[in-house]
Amino acid sequence: MNYQIRLDGMFEFPTQTAYKDTILDQFQKGLSYKGTLEEAEYDIDVIPNGENMLCQFFLKAGFEFRSDASTNEAVAEFLEEFEHLGEPVELDYSIQEAVHQILVKEPGKPAEVRTTDAFYLCDLKGLFPGGSSFTMERVSLNKEHTFWMLVDEDGLAKELPLNFLMPMDHAYFPIQKIVGTAVFVRTKPADVWNEEIYDYEVANLPENQAQAIQGIFSEDTQAQLHGKFSDYGKGHVVIEQW
Repeated sequence: MNYQIRLDGMFEFPTQTAYKDTILDQFQKGLSYKGTLEEAEYDIDVIPNGENMLCQFFLKAGFEFRSDASTNEAVAEFLEEFEHLGEPVELDYSIQEAVHQILVKEPGKPAEVRTTDAFYLCDLKGLFPGGSSFTMERVSLNKEHTFWMLVDEDGLAKELPLNFLMPMDHAYFPIQKIVGTAVFVRTKPADVWNEEIYDYEVANLPENQAQAIQGIFSEDTQAQLHGKFSDYGKGHVVIEQW
């Protein structure tokens, strides 16, 4: 199950420096692997503690995580992973099941905003017909690789029904035909060059991005695209294995 948890509390840990920028940098590095839902709020206070110093670190932040445990056990598991950041002195939290909005467009049907509890992009395979014969193609719609269109990679060969035409940033195919079901989804940023990830993690699709995609499906836009489109899929030959 996917959970969203919001923390509001204070952590204490010994420090050898009184420079708050250095402490903040260290804390953020320790926190980075958790991945906050939005910009976290911080406040720092450094006080004498015998021969050393003690840092009191105030944090407000939201996180998303996956656990098969019950809610109370999931909270305990999550907070246990915070132990390396310091001792929680005061800590309030709220937790709920995580759901995200996605946009699903099936051939011949209006686009539909749906909610999903999927954690990774691969978890969205169940939205597509085909079962084991389905291979998900992920088409990145922005340079940050956080906005995706998911389709059947073999849709043209399977002769799936035309869904819509899509303008693309492609020198040879500036307008592409999308066949079969298409899913538009947002994911969390991931530095794939410097960290090992299992898959991109699903996030909430912003309303403005959903509206922008909905505009592509309008009759006027589709009519304009059809007027400029050369159907590269007509007369294709599928070579089957003997």
